[in-house]
Amino acid sequence: MKKLFILTAVIILSFTGCDLDYGEIGTTGSGGGMIFFAEGNQYMECSGELGNTTWSAAVTTAKNYRGGGFDDWHLPTRNQLDLMYKNLKKNNLGGFSNNRYWTSESHNNDPYYQDFSNGNQDYTASSYSYGVRAVRSYSKDPDSSALKIKNESSVEIADVIWQGVSFAPTQTNTAIASGSLVTKKVQPGSGYIFFTRKTNPINARTDDLVVIEKGKEKEFVFTSNTLIVDVDNPTNTGTLGTLQPLLTTLKIKNESLVEITDVIWQGVSFANNQYENSIKPGTTVTKTVQPGGGYIFFKRKANPIIARTNDMAVIAKYGNIEFVFNDNTSIVEVNNPGNNGTLGALQSTVVWWDDAEGDYLPYTQRTNAAYSTTSPRYGQKCIALTSSGELRFIISLEKKAKLSFWHRAANVTSNNSYQPILNIDSVEKRRWTDNNEWSFFEYLIDAGNTTIQFRSTNANLFLDDILVHYTE
Repeated sequence: MKKLFILTAVIILSFTGCDLDYGEIGTTGSGGGMIFFAEGNQYMECSGELGNTTWSAAVTTAKNYRGGGFDDWHLPTRNQLDLMYKNLKKNNLGGFSNNRYWTSESHNNDPYYQDFSNGNQDYTASSYSYGVRAVRSYSKDPDSSALKIKNESSVEIADVIWQGVSFAPTQTNTAIASGSLVTKKVQPGSGYIFFTRKTNPINARTDDLVVIEKGKEKEFVFTSNTLIVDVDNPTNTGTLGTLQPLLTTLKIKNESLVEITDVIWQGVSFANNQYENSIKPGTTVTKTVQPGGGYIFFKRKANPIIARTNDMAVIAKYGNIEFVFNDNTSIVEVNNPGNNGTLGALQSTVVWWDDAEGDYLPYTQRTNAAYSTTSPRYGQKCIALTSSGELRFIISLEKKAKLSFWHRAANVTSNNSYQPILNIDSVEKRRWTDNNEWSFFEYLIDAGNTTIQFRSTNANLFLDDILVHYTE
């Protein structure tokens, strides 16, 4: 008879749904792994080989493992790993190699491992690459039930709920991707499965009740042919793959003399094509949208300004609406809400650098100045001046204006050559003498020709949302 070693320490269990037939050492557990501990009503199972990684990567790999659809997998403790060695490896079970495997415990920041060639445990540097196995604990509660929800459809489904239980891979990701499985412990009973179809969104529920018996496990599979009901319009029924939501057509037409870019309504982007985020004069773009109301946000490409419509565009269910931009369309400047006027006349903004632009707007000189995706203030990019970096431009102001921008400095020292500066008309107006996180700066400029220069000799200067606009 094979000798099996049993852990006598107190074990903290995660009461996740399980199949009541799972339970013998060396057999398959409820999460699809191999059981390496079984005593009373307490069980532990381990995954198969999950590769060789550093310790920190091993922690993440084990935590992200989703065997059986369960989300309670983790890296084993020293005792759990030792049980795997004694109850499985020494009995030629579980497919273990003579590898070293990581544990979740550490000594003075050096994690423990166990050598499966001899069973010895020790600690070492976390940078070494050792084997990874994930583990989970469970009990066979005779009153518990489990529901497995599997997505075999071609679409991603989000906010899946049955009897108040939310089925989601993680707290930050509420969607079940195509091909994935999520398992949860539930109370026996019946109920519809409610969900949102993420692609071509619709709030829906299953056409039939899902019934789960006491102490049983049930698997529900979403396919493209699953019959569903539109919650917002119960008379609208069909399949997950075909049922259409309450959509409306919105046409945006540009009859003005300027090109407008980055046109957005309710998160829907309107553009002539996917490579050019603009609507040229005389063209129309049509999109299918959800009904509702909202301002239309956009950027005027000529004499750039970030703006929105003065009035909300309200769209009813099933209706079609056309919004027309012309030179008399009333708009509001987003970055300066007190400044409003028409698409053709609003002239407040003179210069604007935004992280969405593909090129810098009017400048005289640019040296070692590039877009950076490293910790921008907002959005995806900012402007970075590196060693000997300079950004200089000359503008002609008809009246007083205000320069404003966000800034962050790095690698600044007490040495003047490591301190970025801002010059206006060759006069120093700002010097960075310390490193700083993102901060706001503004300065008034008189009318006339003005030269604005940002320069960084050895330190790094990051800039975002550089704006010059009239104040009178």
